[in-house]
Amino acid sequence: YIIICIDVCFFFFFQAEDGIRDAQESRGLGDVYKRQAIIMAQQQREFDVVVFGATGFSGKLLAEYLVTHYISQTKLALAGRNQHKLEAVRASLAKVEPLAADLPILIGNSDNLEQLMAIAGRTRCVATTVGPYAKYGTPLVEACALSGTSYCDLTGEASWHATMYNLY
Repeated sequence: YIIICIDVCFFFFFQAEDGIRDAQESRGLGDVYKRQAIIMAQQQREFDVVVFGATGFSGKLLAEYLVTHYISQTKLALAGRNQHKLEAVRASLAKVEPLAADLPILIGNSDNLEQLMAIAGRTRCVATTVGPYAKYGTPLVEACALSGTSYCDLTGEASWHATMYNLY
């Protein structure tokens, strides 16, 4: 499931300029979101993908998958609440792929919109594994929407997902 979600995220992510504009227009979102999508597609971000929640079970699996398959062609970063735990994840990833030793670490709490905006503003896509999403995910979706950043998660929480889709 993780692999499918991330590969789908990459499919849309690498077609940013035309794909995002088309997707925004087809969803009927307001002019603000259209402008943000166009700006995002045109500007360079420091990272291509940030794995938010990289210290959890699914986050570690996702980070390992991305490092194994995409590190040479993608600017990745790890994000979460705890610097020391993120450093430990980075060290374990470096054993799998030496290039991972230099992965940047970003600190943010799932309930702090300011920190999440700072993370979202630095990347083209946030892939999060922090759940339950109805409890912890809404501020990150908001930060991504306001920053013009692509968002990818692993939720099975259909009603929350529908609410986020309608809000943002």
